[in-house]
Amino acid sequence: MERIRKNKIKLGDEVQDKLTPFKGIVIGLMQWIYGCDRVGVMSVELKDGMPLEPFWFDETQVKVIKKKKVARNKSARGGPRMKNPTRIVGKIR
Repeated sequence: MERIRKNKIKLGDEVQDKLTPFKGIVIGLMQWIYGCDRVGVMSVELKDGMPLEPFWFDETQVKVIKKKKVARNKSARGGPRMKNPTRIVGKIR
């Protein structure tokens, strides 16, 4: 994530696509081994009362409009979890 962090884009920032008027909140950062860093952006606009699917842009294609527009909830991580997960011990065939 060094390359994305170097460009100062962080989760919760409000960004705008440089080529279109699309703007939204950064919900994900993706980094590929050969350099194509991507930023997942969810629009704050609704279509027919429903949220739009997030779009992924090359990180150089978006500009930060406002830092930390949405604060990240650090206490809730991941999806639902079982209280006592079952573990498999031994060989799996």
